[in-house]
Amino acid sequence: MLNKEDEIKRLTNQNNFLKTKLKEAVEGNITNDPIVNRIIRKHLKRHKEGMARFGKTMSKNDKPYKDWVKDAQEESMDFILYLEKTLK
Repeated sequence: MLNKEDEIKRLTNQNNFLKTKLKEAVEGNITNDPIVNRIIRKHLKRHKEGMARFGKTMSKNDKPYKDWVKDAQEESMDFILYLEKTLK
């Protein structure tokens, strides 16, 4: 069994480690792959912008199913245009 000072030191180190990991995760540095982390950061940024603009999460958005499909269709059409632009 560790003495009191050593146990406090161990728990302090563990606490600092966990704080650092949590801070990294909140900033979008979750994996050891920088590409995946970059995408995660973009998702987090977009989420924050959406919350500022709409004031609710996607899970709380209760718009009709057809509206979701229409939005996805429009996004898909834009995506095709972006691909075509990059090919030209």
